[in-house]
Amino acid sequence: MVGTILLALVAVDLLVVPFSQWWEGIRGFLTPAAPPAGITATQLGALAGFTAPASGLN
Repeated sequence: MVGTILLALVAVDLLVVPFSQWWEGIRGFLTPAAPPAGITATQLGALAGFTAPASGLN
């Protein structure tokens, strides 16, 4: 059932989202970038620290 839902969502995404947006998303995953201006190492560490337990609890 999960596989069927996943395939249906991918099919809808392919039909609704323009190819240029798909390309931007893929390129964003593959292109290294600096963190946004004003972000400190402490804030990045806090983001990583809170994300891991939150995903485990979800």
